[in-house]
Amino acid sequence: MCGFVRPIFCFKLVLVALVASGCAREDDRASNGLELLSGPDAGGAVDLSRAARDLPYLARLVSASPAQTTLRLGAFRARGHQRLRVTQDERALEELGETTTVSRTASGDFYALYENTRGYGRESYFSAARNLLWVRPRHGKFHRRKPTGAHEPANVLSDALSAFAADFELALPALRVVDKGLAPHPRRPARRFSLALGAPDSAAVTDASSDATRAWRPAFVPRALEGELWLDEATGAVVAGRLSMKGRVARTDGVVDLLIDVGVELFDVGTD
Repeated sequence: MCGFVRPIFCFKLVLVALVASGCAREDDRASNGLELLSGPDAGGAVDLSRAARDLPYLARLVSASPAQTTLRLGAFRARGHQRLRVTQDERALEELGETTTVSRTASGDFYALYENTRGYGRESYFSAARNLLWVRPRHGKFHRRKPTGAHEPANVLSDALSAFAADFELALPALRVVDKGLAPHPRRPARRFSLALGAPDSAAVTDASSDATRAWRPAFVPRALEGELWLDEATGAVVAGRLSMKGRVARTDGVVDLLIDVGVELFDVGTD
């Protein structure tokens, strides 16, 4: 069963089961979304003109985006989607679709809904004034409780927005980025970048995790890639992004082909 605070676990665990050499379960503990802001650019000014020519810098911006969005953009609405199709020798092994809807007020109240094509989902509300969370499996009963720690509400919200960043990381070893200049997103000055397949570059891989459930990720080889990215001028947060890619992973019983389509977009940023 996938944990609510990490809705993309469903997607991750499908990949792990299919392409990892062993099948270890992902730790269900909530990650601290605030840790994403611990780098040298944490909370400070961003240089988006640098992003297209410095992939590690761009990777840090996208990785930190869920927490930046949660902590620095105030009120917003967001919609995200993910689709995965796994084949081997043109035979379908797995397919999964996921959608996420998020709404946050300037006072910190939020609603988050995750659903997938297997009929599973999670739903949560948070009241900042009362410091209370309401959580439930989709169509189940709500459970009301205090957050387990001061950072849990921010973690729940940033995790709900993290699918695009996770898949963007997969594209890094063969990503070509072109700066398309200022392209205002509704109510936010933003910079647009086009994403395409470039020459493989192992130095662009940022995942150094020893977690067995992530061991397959450096072996993923993108073979086709197309997308766009809009970064907020003030914070570097992703205000819109879409990415479609095909890739392969070699495993003991042959080569597995993956088709991944992911997107996220923010609306009504800064309004209640």
